[in-house]
Amino acid sequence: MSLSPCEELFVLKSPQTVPPSVGLYTTAEVESRTGIPSTTLRQWERRYGLPSPQRKSNGYRLYSEADLKHLQFIQVRLSEGINISRAVELCLEHFRTAPVTLSALETPETLLARRKSSLERGLMDYVEELLQAALKADFEWAAQILSNGYARFTLEDVLTHIIEPVLREIGEMWQRGEITIAHEHQASAYLRGKLQILLDMVGQPQLGPGVVVACGPGETHEIGSLMLSVMLRRAGVRVFYLGADTPLAVLALYSKSHEVSAVLLSVGADKSLENLRSQLPDLDDLEIPIFYGGAVFNADPHLATELGGRYLGSSTQQAVRQLASLLARKP
Repeated sequence: MSLSPCEELFVLKSPQTVPPSVGLYTTAEVESRTGIPSTTLRQWERRYGLPSPQRKSNGYRLYSEADLKHLQFIQVRLSEGINISRAVELCLEHFRTAPVTLSALETPETLLARRKSSLERGLMDYVEELLQAALKADFEWAAQILSNGYARFTLEDVLTHIIEPVLREIGEMWQRGEITIAHEHQASAYLRGKLQILLDMVGQPQLGPGVVVACGPGETHEIGSLMLSVMLRRAGVRVFYLGADTPLAVLALYSKSHEVSAVLLSVGADKSLENLRSQLPDLDDLEIPIFYGGAVFNADPHLATELGGRYLGSSTQQAVRQLASLLARKP
């Protein structure tokens, strides 16, 4: 099959001394050369096995000359009106190769399981490294770990599968007497600061439903609420974050003045639950849904109904999806 004039324009000269399968180009370089966004490259890699970049020890992708030729071939097919799945088939047929991630013995189910297993192993490595960096107060190392994580995984995966497990393990280590409260406070303060920066960087959506997110009266652990706020903004929800230890009378007044569609309250300690119960009448005139989260509700989800609200679950990502869906349907 000969190349069309259009395809010939895309052909790049391969370095004569480097095999075409060796990773040479970063994601940014491939994006610059082909015009294909990095998000699309990762999506094609997950769905179709092409391109099939190599991974460096830090998780960064390196694309080979063969990857570039495959991408250029696919681009031409797409410009001819062929859909992406068929374009990949034609690419494999033309170059007489197959995605690195596929073999004759793999079914789609086993391929998905293997990819998931690989992803989980990668996430666990990051958890262990970030835990060690936080306990040693090596925040330069911690910052590099997080930066590498953002480059390799989605922001949501970094929050819920790296930062959250690290915080949970640090809390359990303190309860077991393996570290001091100073270690716990220092690590939590560092990661809380990173989450606040992320919340500011994501920015407030200009349109869409609005929610107030706050920790209940007396509740000082706010990292879970911050994480939820970041992810909700990423999902297109306007979030007004009030932080720790929020009196319910203040919460009700603020919510009315900002005309939000819902309130999210986080409570982790039994004492904070007592404070919530005692101040609950301050929310009587609040005619919007109230959603509850935090350790006490994870332990007893029925408490949410008892307190006149709704429990969205212990999974942060699931809670975000459900809440965003509910708010989207609200007139």
